[in-house]
Amino acid sequence: MVPESNMPAYPWLQENALGTSDIQAKMRALKAMGHPYSDEEINNAPAELEGKTEMDAMIAYLQSLGRSMKAQ
Repeated sequence: MVPESNMPAYPWLQENALGTSDIQAKMRALKAMGHPYSDEEINNAPAELEGKTEMDAMIAYLQSLGRSMKAQ
């Protein structure tokens, strides 16, 4: 964080735990649409998310931007 930033704080992201009840169904739907999730990744997803917060998910998403694009 920098003082010059105009981005607001999102303190609830650190407080809210990730829901795991529907993650496998969502991953199966994405796999059906062409995402390369393996069956092992889908089966292990609830355990991988255990103890993670919405902030953890946001950081992981931001770090992934640009890495999943194919080089052209």
